[in-house]
Amino acid sequence: MQRAIRRVGKQDPRFQGLIPPEYSLQSAIDAGILIPDEVRVTINRILRLGTIEKQVSDLIAAADGQAFKNPSPDRRKALEARFGVHDRPTTLDGARELVGRTRERMRQFETKVKPLLRGAWIPALEEAALVLVEASPVAPPIGFLLSTRGLSAENMSAEQFLALVDLVELDIEEIAGTTLVYEDQWLVDERELTVTDAVNVARKHTSKFGMTTVAEIQRALADEQQVPDTDDLMRVLEGNPDVRWAGDWLWVEKARDSAHSNSLINKMRNMLSVNSPLTAASLHDGVARAFKPLKRSIVPTEEAILAFAAASPYFTVEGNLISPIDPLDYRATIGQVAASLVEVFKASPYGAMDRQSLSEACEIAGIKHGTLNRWTTYSEIIESFGWNVWGLRGSNVPESIVHEIQQSAQSLASSEPRRRDWHRVSDHLIVLTMDADRSSRTTATWLFDSGLRSEIGGRRFEIIAEGKRVGTASTGEQHNWTWGWSPAIRELSIQPGDVVRAVLDLKENTATVTKGGTELWDRTETAATALVELVSVEAVPEAAINTERAEFKRAASGVAEQREAALTMRFRTFLENSHGREVKRYKIATSAGALFTDTADITAGVLYEAKAHADRMSVRLALGQILDYSRYVQGVLLAVLLPEAPPADLVELLEAHNIGCVVEGHPGEFTDITKLQRCP
Repeated sequence: MQRAIRRVGKQDPRFQGLIPPEYSLQSAIDAGILIPDEVRVTINRILRLGTIEKQVSDLIAAADGQAFKNPSPDRRKALEARFGVHDRPTTLDGARELVGRTRERMRQFETKVKPLLRGAWIPALEEAALVLVEASPVAPPIGFLLSTRGLSAENMSAEQFLALVDLVELDIEEIAGTTLVYEDQWLVDERELTVTDAVNVARKHTSKFGMTTVAEIQRALADEQQVPDTDDLMRVLEGNPDVRWAGDWLWVEKARDSAHSNSLINKMRNMLSVNSPLTAASLHDGVARAFKPLKRSIVPTEEAILAFAAASPYFTVEGNLISPIDPLDYRATIGQVAASLVEVFKASPYGAMDRQSLSEACEIAGIKHGTLNRWTTYSEIIESFGWNVWGLRGSNVPESIVHEIQQSAQSLASSEPRRRDWHRVSDHLIVLTMDADRSSRTTATWLFDSGLRSEIGGRRFEIIAEGKRVGTASTGEQHNWTWGWSPAIRELSIQPGDVVRAVLDLKENTATVTKGGTELWDRTETAATALVELVSVEAVPEAAINTERAEFKRAASGVAEQREAALTMRFRTFLENSHGREVKRYKIATSAGALFTDTADITAGVLYEAKAHADRMSVRLALGQILDYSRYVQGVLLAVLLPEAPPADLVELLEAHNIGCVVEGHPGEFTDITKLQRCP
């Protein structure tokens, strides 16, 4: 009673004549203006106000009588429609049609009446707010809940309720400690707003995982401040007709079906296109394998998959076996590359193979080793039938055959040489030597000694083969394996029986790979060769080099040096000005000192050695020099630069070593007189 007395404010049009002007009920009592009997009459009138719609309708009628000299039922009806008393608030046009006036006149009606409604006490509205906060989230229409308490009609909507709250300026937070928000068709306590996103999360989980659980949705919506209530989530999910259930698991049926609608459907179709029917357990295992590299942590159980398949338009269930409703062609379903793997297995005698035989067969089929590695670890269409035995999921491979394949693979592997060796050439140079066998060749994974893990573990090395950078190899941080050697294997055509050497430069992070025979096991020769591979080669501007450091230059006469320098300068001008080439010299830093080449066409990748004369001694000297340089400057073409043509047999000598012979005809014009055409 005391609360009711406090809530009746000044200017409430419903109590004109009962409360003196400029007084609230409380202030009138405090001033002694109202006697107790009069207070009782006022309170009884308040308590008989009825539902929200009735109370607001009475309020509008009283306000209409106060605002206008001639009260009008049509005007009250239009105002009720405009404010949303019996339905969602209508537009200004909709309201003015009810009263038969212009938009402007209807706006004037609204402007005069609305201020009289502010702050009016609507007990049913306050009680409804408390009920809705307690029951949050509330599904539409909220009248279903409120009508059971006698607070509103059954058809009251959330939009209608909030419009009336706004009309009388009810502060829900003041009476309930929070406020209500209309979100995604739910009227919800703002502290629980995240629960309205439950269906959206379930829809995303359906695309990504195929199915999900309330606990997973709760985990996705939780933050540091709050974890959504399980019952609230259930209420939101169960209130959506698109959410389907299989025990504790659920998914969202989507009106538009596509390849990305449900990943569970996609994975199941992939497996069933290869072999059908499959058990729910086998499908579960395949899905778990496929989800692992994608870091998809939600994997439906066997029971959930069975129920899902039974409800899906794509599958049929008989007992524990699942089949596609329409026949599936694996070539069209899983793609051509994966189909090639299926055909490799189908071509094998037993439908199953050991890893090494599978790798070799895939290499012949054009399937990259890295792709096969991913498939045997994560592909849903592949199944392991035992240690080192793989086949297509759902294939019937007897245990005796599995054992036979394992025994055969072990026997073959044990017959191959598998020597490994390593030694240090310098503080930053390590040489690894190994026999290439079937496994190391097809898997491109090489083992290193555990004693090296602290130095090379967890590192990446650029692979150099035949003077070219062909790829990158990685070393294990927690194990002794290195991988990524396929580019070197292809470049060098490494075969089982070859001996392979990898020179690891810990400063440059390079791995220079060569193949050979038993000579590579000779540590002395290997070390000497490795030191050559360590030489630093740098292309520098000619202006940065003043004199040639090699021994033969110091022995040459000053006149010869001048003629050679002039010839080199004319050729450089020919390359740069006439043909737009970038010209530099190579500085080769060796343990014995630095060597400097004469000139190099960096654009075309040609190294030139110049001589002042074309006699036999000069040509032979140039031949020796340029072959010496080529050991260090890898991946370049070679040519000798001369002022005139040498004897024909010397041209043949150069050509036999794949070295061009560029001569100056007219001053400043140069031609390669061999078939190699080393200059433009």
